Amino acid sequence: LKDSEKERRKLEKELQRKEKALAEAAVLLVLSKKANAIWGGFRGRMISASDRENAVLLINEAIKSGASCKKACERLGITERTFYRWKKRKADTDSYEDGRPHADHSNPANKIPAEIRREIINICNRPEYASMAPCEIVPALADEGIYIASESTFYRVLREEKMLNHRGRSEAPIANLLNNAVPLQR
Repeated sequence: LKDSEKERRKLEKELQRKEKALAEAAVLLVLSKKANAIWGGFRGRMISASDRENAVLLINEAIKSGASCKKACERLGITERTFYRWKKRKADTDSYEDGRPHADHSNPANKIPAEIRREIINICNRPEYASMAPCEIVPALADEGIYIASESTFYRVLREEKMLNHRGRSEAPIANLLNNAVPLQR
């Protein structure tokens, strides 16, 4: 009798586990059908506030019906972190609106000022430096006691201005002959 009671409890637990898994699967199936109606797309996309609100409502509904938050979020194509971030934004600002379009996109504090960029270009175009690479210009200026910017900044400015071509008196190097050689056929 004890063995049959033990077996019965074991079967009841197994049945509850399977019913819970079946309910979660059904909820996730309904969620994915509803989600397809809302949106689809790639990672990092801009999602409207109304779509975010619908997604949060659907996920909350799925969680109440027995699905895990992680699986519900996966069905909608977002991460759990995104879901919680949206909920926090709603609590903080009373809106699901995406903050990216209104964010401050001003120039970074360490951006090279325009006057220094012009000075770098003017120096690189002087006759005494015209045939020198930035790795030669910066030490030559340092010997004169002048520091304008780092060597990498010189390279970056010249590259952006499309002035970083061959900057020497000699001809530009010809591609390596070994790289262009035709393989021998046997």
